[in-house]
Amino acid sequence: MYALGIPFTQYVDDYLPTDNGVVPMFANIGKDGSIWGAIVEKAYAKRYGNYQHMEGGWMATGVANLNGSPFKTYLHYELSNDNEIWAILSTHDQDKDIMTAGTTNDNKETNLPGGHAYTIIGITTVQKNGEEVRLIKVRNPWGSEEYTGPWSDSSSEWTPELRAEVASKMGGADKKDDGIFYMDITTYRTNFTETQINQDTSAWNMSHFLMLGDSKRETVNEDKCIGCT
Repeated sequence: MYALGIPFTQYVDDYLPTDNGVVPMFANIGKDGSIWGAIVEKAYAKRYGNYQHMEGGWMATGVANLNGSPFKTYLHYELSNDNEIWAILSTHDQDKDIMTAGTTNDNKETNLPGGHAYTIIGITTVQKNGEEVRLIKVRNPWGSEEYTGPWSDSSSEWTPELRAEVASKMGGADKKDDGIFYMDITTYRTNFTETQINQDTSAWNMSHFLMLGDSKRETVNEDKCIGCT
């Protein structure tokens, strides 16, 4: 984990709190039987005091605590049209940055819960009736309770041909109850309040980006390195 860009190790055991001896009270066991998500959550709880201290929060901060990455928030009300947010998503999807999004109020029309965080898996385009449709692939971390608006799993916008096309490009557009769904850019911009971006630092080696233990950094002149010792 990272605190202010400095890596540290948080030790925990593999005991999890449950409400009946089987089902975890907080993060669930993965559908493949994996428990790493619940263990990472426990590490957070130990680091910050207890599980209650982790209620709410910002997506990008959580990611940065895991990988030390810098991040930026784009508030949708500050973006004047779909093209602006699509350009942002396109750039960061190409850069393989981690993208997340959040809601405020419950939206009963589209079945999006309020105050909830989602992962943006990627973006793509399809042609429908001669027009380009820009789609965002989104995942609800609950793994269920899926979006029901335009281009949702059971939406009439889909044809077998479009499902096959998107599946070949994005790895699926089926009706599984797995929390993964698609929505068009307009619905995305109006139903989510912000997009948060954590930059991929795995290949960074610029001299003005310093990280403790970074073996890829270049030599920095002392007069250009404030605080260097």
